[in-house]
Amino acid sequence: MKINEIIKLKRKELNLTQEQVAEYLGVTTPAVNKWEKGNSYPDITLLPPLARLLRVDLNTLLSFNDELNDYEIGKFTNDLATIVETKGYDCAFKIAMDKIYDYPNCYKLIYSVSSFLQGALSLYCVNDRDKYENEIEKLFIRVSNCDDLELANNVNSLLISKYIQRKDYDSAQMLIDKLPNVSINKKQLQANLYISQDKLKDACEILEKEILFMANSIQSSLLNLINIALKQNKFDYALIYSDKIKQTTEIYNLWDYNKYIGYYEIAMKTKDTKKIVDTLKSMLNSIKKPWTLNNSPLYKHICDNPKSNSNDNKLGQILINNIIKELECSDEIDFLRKEPEFIELLNEYKAEN
Repeated sequence: MKINEIIKLKRKELNLTQEQVAEYLGVTTPAVNKWEKGNSYPDITLLPPLARLLRVDLNTLLSFNDELNDYEIGKFTNDLATIVETKGYDCAFKIAMDKIYDYPNCYKLIYSVSSFLQGALSLYCVNDRDKYENEIEKLFIRVSNCDDLELANNVNSLLISKYIQRKDYDSAQMLIDKLPNVSINKKQLQANLYISQDKLKDACEILEKEILFMANSIQSSLLNLINIALKQNKFDYALIYSDKIKQTTEIYNLWDYNKYIGYYEIAMKTKDTKKIVDTLKSMLNSIKKPWTLNNSPLYKHICDNPKSNSNDNKLGQILINNIIKELECSDEIDFLRKEPEFIELLNEYKAEN
């Protein structure tokens, strides 16, 4: 809560009127009224007596220790998603930054908000993208220097990818050197403890998240191996890795879209027009199919609300639109521009919008 809300709440809890507060502090009643409405603030010299009058410490009065919990952060992030859709990215960004100004040391909030803003930036058409990229990166850097090592390491991993993408290799190496070498799997130990305590649901949630994380990590590694194989013109290896991505998608009940990424990279590298079009059809069709974690026995404990783990149809449509737009604009696929099947595919999906 903000100081005006705390003054009003504590005053009412003590059954004091605004007139009494004003009398006891030697100020006017309209001044107290303005404090509670948030139109003005008490003079700094009044803060200690005001805190004593309201029977709170200064930290509480000034909301110094006030933090958002995980539920509040999640709700705010979900609200931002609605704001982006209804009022636009600019508005959502301003509201997000105002929240961060209110809670400048709540690193979970900063991490959640900056991650959302980064994702939304890639999904929506936004002016001044570079400006927003720079501001979001500043937020990530703030989190990377926080005392919460798990959050800091997550953000450092993200920043490393950003630096590599823009070929800032020195910055990437610096952050890699900062990452800890972890030899003990803390999450596995926590799951073992929960099992021993018969907290089976909690243990299942940890283990299922680990499976999902490791399955996605395997796929990321395989995709990197495909890119290496294609650079070396080792197409047989690239095909093997693509088959493995397909298998892990099926074994670990991941999004069907993942199945086709490797095959698409190979088809693009070899400029195999038919395979490109066929694979694109499969990829775009897979995006339309809802993917819900809770439908899989591997992930049924991760979240009680199945809707929160599905690839929302609206987001799926945004992704399809972005893929079609990229296909229309990319110089990489100039060789496809006159292919009837490719033109037909683009026109088909453009007609659906």
